[in-house]
Amino acid sequence: MATNAPPPIPSEGATYQDVLTRLGTVSSRISDLLRTLGIGTVVFCWGLFTADKGLAQDVGLRHRIWIVITAAIAVLGLLFDLLQAVVAYLVADRLRVKMEREDLPKAPYPYDSILYRSQTFFFAGKSILMPLATGSIIVLLFVMVWNSRTPKPSPAA
Repeated sequence: MATNAPPPIPSEGATYQDVLTRLGTVSSRISDLLRTLGIGTVVFCWGLFTADKGLAQDVGLRHRIWIVITAAIAVLGLLFDLLQAVVAYLVADRLRVKMEREDLPKAPYPYDSILYRSQTFFFAGKSILMPLATGSIIVLLFVMVWNSRTPKPSPAA
């Protein structure tokens, strides 16, 4: 009876630099996807909000508050995306200034500073808000379909 060798280990491990590179790549990809979700949600809400005929107009009139709140959540998520980028720039710029002033070839990021920590806050915030807004739109789509299939009562004569 032949024995099969165990499958090879996919990786021998990763260096700290490999992990940092992967985190940078993955967080950039997540940000790109979240930004797309946020912008798409705002555009979809705008389309419903400004519709002037058909089912979209009916939904826009019936669920106006839902649509506005959903768009506001998506815009807040996009604002968090912008704030994360601005804070990341400020952290890097302050470190650059310190390195130039003190003539340092290498310096650690200020992990304890409020600016540095706020990057994580903004990333987490946008990672929650934009999918939440998109989920709200998906629920609204189901409501639209469900309500369009429900027969409307005939007007009393």
